[in-house]
Amino acid sequence: MRLLNARTKQFEEFYDKVPRYAILSHTWGPDELTFKHMEQKGYVPSKKIDGCCKEALKDGLKFVWVDTCCIDKSSSAELSEAINSMWEWYRQSKVCYAYLSDVPPDTVGKETYSNLSQSRWFTRGWTLQELIAPEVVEFYDEAWNLIGRKSRDYHDRKFMKRLSQITGINDKVLEEPSSFRGYSVAQRMSWASNRTTTRLEDCAYSLLGLFEINMPLLYGEGNRAFQRLQEEILRVSDDESLFAWGKSHQLVESDDRAQSHLFARGPYDFSSCGSMVRATPAGLRPSHYTMTNKGLYIETSLCYLPIQGGIAFARVNCAESPNTRTEETFAIALVQSKENDMIFSRPCAMRPICLPSNLFSNVGHIYLHRSLGHRRELVFSSLQVQLSFGLLDKYIISELYPPDWLAIFKNTGFLWGQELETLQSGHQDILFLVDHTDWKRFAVWIDYSFLLIDATLEPREIKCRVASVEGDKTLAELLLRKSFSTSPIEEALDWKEVLDLGRVELRTELTTTEDAFSEEIWTVCIKTHPH
Repeated sequence: MRLLNARTKQFEEFYDKVPRYAILSHTWGPDELTFKHMEQKGYVPSKKIDGCCKEALKDGLKFVWVDTCCIDKSSSAELSEAINSMWEWYRQSKVCYAYLSDVPPDTVGKETYSNLSQSRWFTRGWTLQELIAPEVVEFYDEAWNLIGRKSRDYHDRKFMKRLSQITGINDKVLEEPSSFRGYSVAQRMSWASNRTTTRLEDCAYSLLGLFEINMPLLYGEGNRAFQRLQEEILRVSDDESLFAWGKSHQLVESDDRAQSHLFARGPYDFSSCGSMVRATPAGLRPSHYTMTNKGLYIETSLCYLPIQGGIAFARVNCAESPNTRTEETFAIALVQSKENDMIFSRPCAMRPICLPSNLFSNVGHIYLHRSLGHRRELVFSSLQVQLSFGLLDKYIISELYPPDWLAIFKNTGFLWGQELETLQSGHQDILFLVDHTDWKRFAVWIDYSFLLIDATLEPREIKCRVASVEGDKTLAELLLRKSFSTSPIEEALDWKEVLDLGRVELRTELTTTEDAFSEEIWTVCIKTHPH
């Protein structure tokens, strides 16, 4: 380990017996003093490093470690060793100085806390482990005035409560760093969900210590780094909250939402998982799983939605604390492959939901594909849906079945990732649930008949109906309750052509137009009308 002598500003290297040292946590600026600069020109005075050395000497510490200058980043081997060791280096430090260069001096009380919460330090990926791993972290403003401390000392608890509010990290973790192991994968990911890194790969590499993972660094691999991190977590842990990502997803106009992924694309996918805990229903055990060439081979329970498209829900052994009721099960939506009924993919557009545990069948084994799979086509739907609820109204589409029909809410009309065999029947039921801030929840059912000709769906008939949804039940639950009925969709809700929403009524209108290529477009417009 290469340390900087706080008095002489010279490097000293240690292998076995590392002396007591302080460590610096900070955000990088444009003119950082690097190892290369010091090798060529020697030490150049730096407010950041000078302040760190001064505080270390006050604390009776002869050495400091600073990431800007104590790592030779021209050596890939040294950089890899440093990143894989960094959590341990911060943990073993006697004190960590968090230097917040954007917090002005001479502010006290509430103003200090306001400036503190707005500091860039709390938005960076690498500073997460630098906050949690050390036993003692001292926070300093731009002029090296002490703002507060994170430690086990009773007198620091008020400040640590503030840190917990800013970061979303439980104050027990801040007080006792080793307690992070008691928190689920999803919870730990949520702590990083609002943080960013300059290099895309670092959003994964900066989390290695938090998950006690070691893996090679491959700069240039992009998002693949975060996937590798999840694969490594999966290899050593049976914590299924790893699959709880996407809880805050909304059906937005993004091509990525029309894709399927087994793993989250980044920590931001866990932004609503701060209370997600491990939970296995009574009488069941944690699932056994392993990664194969067909995807993740996992033991789980399934229930199938009574709608075309092979949509199923898989039980995931986790729950939101404190509502860990055994009669409810956390579930993720899957789409079954027509080529192999054991292979499923997970559509990004669908959020995990809670379903009654008694809806799930016996435990079995399936494969979860890493992404979309093969032999899927781009299909022109000839169908569009417009929602006209007024400019000031707020709503979300919280459920959509089949999820890969998301494109009907866009202007393109192209359906990505279709298995043509699914469309050979010439008929598709499309259902979605709308949560509105002003009205009761309602569902929409589009009964679509068409001919499949050269990857284009030529409309033959469209029927559209709406229904109110009482309470907090999901559309999936209402459909699953009628799975064994002769007309499950028809019986799931009280469908109407006009729905009374109180001040207004909801109606559907169907229009036909031609696009620039003379293709006929059928548009279902769902709008409100005053009584």
